[in-house]
Amino acid sequence: MGHAAAEGVQDERAYTLLLIGYKAETSIADATRALVERPSLAQRVIDEDDEVDRLELEIDDMSDSHH
Repeated sequence: MGHAAAEGVQDERAYTLLLIGYKAETSIADATRALVERPSLAQRVIDEDDEVDRLELEIDDMSDSHH
């Protein structure tokens, strides 16, 4: 793998990690509001957790395929 390709993979990993962090932070805030406000928001938190799990698997796959 060339240097430019390796940098591209690192950039993609960094972006995905930032996305996971953002989604996790949003989920925590939404979960807190859901406890107080409404059950539909609680369901959205559950659904978003599935997306965070998927992104974590994507990061794992990136790491496994480039070692």
